Amino acid sequence: MDNDDIKVLKQSADAMQRFHRRFGLDLSDSKLCEVYVALRFDLPLPGCGNVKGYDLQSSDGTRYQVKCRGAGTLNLDLNNFEFDFVVLVNLSEDFLPAEMWKLGVEKARVLAADRGKFRKFQIRQRAFKSAADPIDISGLRESLQAVALAP
Repeated sequence: MDNDDIKVLKQSADAMQRFHRRFGLDLSDSKLCEVYVALRFDLPLPGCGNVKGYDLQSSDGTRYQVKCRGAGTLNLDLNNFEFDFVVLVNLSEDFLPAEMWKLGVEKARVLAADRGKFRKFQIRQRAFKSAADPIDISGLRESLQAVALAP
């Protein structure tokens, strides 16, 4: 391992530590997407514990399940339908949100195939995107990029 590798590892560890201190969450792509969805929909930030069925909840009680998937990933897995909306986020190579879609629970139920022996439900990402409402994330991306460029 050379000095550049060590520098990248240290920067990564520092970023994980800052994320944890700021949000009380361990840094992962799924937690990053939860924070992006919270920012986009003006929701309270996710808590550090898991709640069965959803990741975020609005002040009016609306529950959001957040799924972070690569654009080329075939399926989305759901464990249950104890949410009001499921939001799919695809990240770009710079780990910023590239695209975001929102689908109501009733449409999700119709699209989902029961994978009983695995105790989950699956929706093909292509079918999800066809049925879901695309979310405009241009303002979110611009805000994130502006902060990244600031001195």
